[in-house]
Amino acid sequence: MADAANIASNGDPRALLARDLASIGATAAMARALAELLRPADTVLLRGDLGAGKTTLVRMLATALGASERDIASPTFVLAHEYRAVRASDARTKSPIARIIHIDAYRVTSSDDLEAAGWDQMFDARTRTPTPIASGGSIAIIEWPDRLPPESLAPAELLLAITLEASGEHARRMTLSIPAAWSARPEAAMIRDLPPIQCRTTGTWVAPTSETYPFASERARLADLHGWLSEGYRTTREIKEGEE
Repeated sequence: MADAANIASNGDPRALLARDLASIGATAAMARALAELLRPADTVLLRGDLGAGKTTLVRMLATALGASERDIASPTFVLAHEYRAVRASDARTKSPIARIIHIDAYRVTSSDDLEAAGWDQMFDARTRTPTPIASGGSIAIIEWPDRLPPESLAPAELLLAITLEASGEHARRMTLSIPAAWSARPEAAMIRDLPPIQCRTTGTWVAPTSETYPFASERARLADLHGWLSEGYRTTREIKEGEE
């Protein structure tokens, strides 16, 4: 993991957080944490070369929000897909995320393409944020966002920006720019301070936002504790004086 300071294209200082994700499981755990971070009316910008895994990440985010995995596909030829999410209302969000707008802007050439796709129905003309539906709020996840007219989106400092880079067959490097306006969200600090981790009891990947971090569940934590108390763990070297 590495942190670096950077300057966004609009001149706004942004802190970039990089995570090296060693496997599909690690990426899925990070996606679960990002899904916890999102609120109604949020927009996610998703950058990366062809084959970087952008649509796979969308699938992970959408399923973490309760969408049906079988409904999620690349919208390259139709610009946008919509998925129904089922995350319940809670004290943090005040209202549920009921719709996920998935946009692939790779083939966008002008604002006419957006008009033809019904952009004005998906985004509020004044705030340029995803419009709610009767059952709750909407979020948008946009692949190839740099191909969109700048005026079609809210200001960059209000958007979550993610860049994916392939670093191996299943490994990815994810760089995040989390808006300063989101700093009050508790998940923002968790994502900043904690990496996805493998539970040492079950071997499954745990999201930074998990209530049982670094364990996959309370049962896994208790099993680990039992191992220590029962002296079930063994070291691979002789314990030196002063070590516990």
